[in-house]
Amino acid sequence: MNLLVYPLYLINNNKEHYDTHKEIVELNISYINKFQSVDDIMVIGKPVNNWAEMINDLMENINNLLKKKNNIILCEADNFIVEDFKEVFSLDKFTLFALCNNGSKIDKSLPGGEYLNAGFAYFPFKNFEKYFNFQTLHEDESSKTSLIYEKQINDIFYSQFNSHIEGLNYINENIGFSKYNWRGLLCIDTDSRFLYKNMPISFDIKSIHFLNLSQYIHKIEGFDPFWYRKFVDDLVSGKSKKIVVLKILYHYWKFVDLKKYRKKYRLIKYFYKILFSK
Repeated sequence: MNLLVYPLYLINNNKEHYDTHKEIVELNISYINKFQSVDDIMVIGKPVNNWAEMINDLMENINNLLKKKNNIILCEADNFIVEDFKEVFSLDKFTLFALCNNGSKIDKSLPGGEYLNAGFAYFPFKNFEKYFNFQTLHEDESSKTSLIYEKQINDIFYSQFNSHIEGLNYINENIGFSKYNWRGLLCIDTDSRFLYKNMPISFDIKSIHFLNLSQYIHKIEGFDPFWYRKFVDDLVSGKSKKIVVLKILYHYWKFVDLKKYRKKYRLIKYFYKILFSK
């Protein structure tokens, strides 16, 4: 079967965050049912004490589903799918879909332009025994734990190729960067480190990752927990994807302090690319 899986865990008894995530996941499920892209949608979760416990349980569940010959898209709760996504199931390798703004903070072998975001990931059951090599996480500091997890996911992806460039080429040639797991702020950092700098027009964007509670932006004004709810409501109410994408880019412009001229220029340039696209 082809499955879409959302993780939804009650972490450290934070009921407020759990309930809001649950509501948004349910909105996304209702929104994507019309696409008929998947055989089944699963929400996996339980009460846990910390982030590491959540990831360990989630990966155990993913492993068990792979053993039952399921192909799995793992979509984080703050990643809102906006288009038909059945094409993902044609991929024959474990795949990530978008780069992070910068490199790993804990592994210099994953620099900017090669370090991939794990907010949307595809696990095919074909040959999963060869690629799925998850190592149990141990909780110390939540931010460090998330970095270790994302490094592991990157290592799993690149283990399928002879080089990082070969892996990047696979994404670009088979699906295209940032169509899924789109994060508009990525455009400010697509410099010479990036082999693939092109960001998609709104027509090609299939899912939007809002990075809720991200260590990178959650302390910035305008990015409080669930800052993106108004954009989800716009999508659900029928507003055009292009208008919502432009509003998100403007939100970044308004609240992110872009001190470097080149970063401001890239954001403006991408805004107008979206504005004048079909």
